[in-house]
Amino acid sequence: MENNLGKLRELTNGLSTFPDAIENSGNGYKEYKMDKGVCFAWYIHRSGNDIAIHRWFNSEGSAFPEHRHKEKEWIIIYKGTMKLTTNTETKTLNTGDFIYFQPDVPHRAEFPTECRYITIMIPPASEFPN
Repeated sequence: MENNLGKLRELTNGLSTFPDAIENSGNGYKEYKMDKGVCFAWYIHRSGNDIAIHRWFNSEGSAFPEHRHKEKEWIIIYKGTMKLTTNTETKTLNTGDFIYFQPDVPHRAEFPTECRYITIMIPPASEFPN
């Protein structure tokens, strides 16, 4: 099976990609390789190729490097803090906050505190758990 993350690297002309998964249980769970801390994601819902919803956990001090998705992405924080940076702004999201990204918007995330959140992707992102 071809590595979808490899394709993403080619398409973004050297832009850092979403972290590689270090464990994929096949039951809708992935653990992602982080430079510092841990990140887990669980599949909640998928409707064919229309929409996917995932639950995430990032430990305090972890971070995603700058990356982009070809999908629309909503991020909803239900516990903790996430600091999101795009090429135009930096925004701190706390419990109850949310943000929406159009496709191909470069962004990175840092987690000053332990954070639990939900993502909604339209269409489903190939690098997220199935």
